[in-house]
Amino acid sequence: MKICLHTISYAGLFYDGPPLPLEDQIVKASSLGYEGIEIVAKRPLASPLDLDREKINRLKEIASSYNIEFPILAAYADLAKPYSLDREKELLYGKECIELAYQLEIPYVRFYGGGERVYEEVPFWKQWEYVRECLKWLANFASKVGVGIALEPHTSVVQTHEDALDMVEQVGADNLAICLDPPLLAIHKEDVVKAVEAVGDLMVHAHIMDFIRKPVLVEYRSLPGLTVLELTPLQTVPLGEGEVRVKEFIKACKKIGYRGHVSYEVCVPFHIRHKKPTIEDVDRLVKHAVKYLRKIMG
Repeated sequence: MKICLHTISYAGLFYDGPPLPLEDQIVKASSLGYEGIEIVAKRPLASPLDLDREKINRLKEIASSYNIEFPILAAYADLAKPYSLDREKELLYGKECIELAYQLEIPYVRFYGGGERVYEEVPFWKQWEYVRECLKWLANFASKVGVGIALEPHTSVVQTHEDALDMVEQVGADNLAICLDPPLLAIHKEDVVKAVEAVGDLMVHAHIMDFIRKPVLVEYRSLPGLTVLELTPLQTVPLGEGEVRVKEFIKACKKIGYRGHVSYEVCVPFHIRHKKPTIEDVDRLVKHAVKYLRKIMG
């Protein structure tokens, strides 16, 4: 297995400070012992709108000089949008991501099974159909340029590893595989070992981070008696210090013979004693992660 840095970590989204350009992330990843970076296909880092041939060639040259691989490109399309015209726009973006991956010589583009949410105004089964048909189209287009699609269970229609397996079967494309996300498995209380074994050879990439569940936040209501709505905050912690079964995941990957990349990511809002984190706080998480993963991978 190889250790990859997800560039979302330094996109300036979850810490106080500007984004770190991809060129600088390549250098940082190499200096810390990472073997690849996962490229975020959106602004401010690598939107297909902004990368021309000159920039693409420059990224490839820098990566080659630092022995950094580009194993996967992360697309952020919402394939479950209720209106057909909106989905067509998402497919256009997805097409551009696939073409960008081809130009960067990246073997896979990561897509969610939907977007970031489930739409309440549309029956769930209908959203499933939207996602399925969009993935069929994307997989067909990607096959023409030799690119694969990595479906990641996330927070929309496809949420569990079983959902992903069902979707892959129903799409029926030879170039459609799965990107597993152990933190999402933990949130859904799925058995990480069973998930890895079930997905097996379909797994071509994985994301990893760690979190703890904090004491519930309470929203008070009167209906007319006093009631409370409980919300469970998740807080990012250094890899190996939370509830994500990282060691079990790596062991299961070894058992099935997985030899691909595992991306460490700082990908959700977090705080340091209720203060917005700095890029130095992200640095500490990223430096710790590669050492921790290297140790347990053996």
